[in-house]
Amino acid sequence: MPGKNSMTGVYLSTSGNCAANLAMEEFLLTSVRPGGEILFLYENDPAVVIGRFQNPWRECRTGLARREGTGVYRRISGGGTVVHGPGNLNIAMISGTPRPEKEANLDRVIRALAPLGLNVVRNERHDLLLHPGSFKVSGSAFRQ
Repeated sequence: MPGKNSMTGVYLSTSGNCAANLAMEEFLLTSVRPGGEILFLYENDPAVVIGRFQNPWRECRTGLARREGTGVYRRISGGGTVVHGPGNLNIAMISGTPRPEKEANLDRVIRALAPLGLNVVRNERHDLLLHPGSFKVSGSAFRQ
């Protein structure tokens, strides 16, 4: 449990609501204490999530999404458009370090997956790939 005025630790959302999970991610980003670390895990109901600088009308068929009842949401970080839904685990690594090392954080994820028998490597775009081969298992979006 975090201290009274500090946010640190591991948080697991029990909600599939994309808007609520993205709002919680932003709240945790603004609440992490200096030097603290937060790991936030969540799985959304079906949704399309676009990056901070993307045009939703160029990234997805917004009319079709509306007719199908699939929400289109914007996250506060960069990165590309992704489809969220059951079975898609979202991992937010939030650091209270002024300039966190992207590669070091990705390497922590790689080390955590190794005991599960998953040989994962990162590429120059900060994607995680199942090795051998190049099956993408994760992309990255960053906010500082």
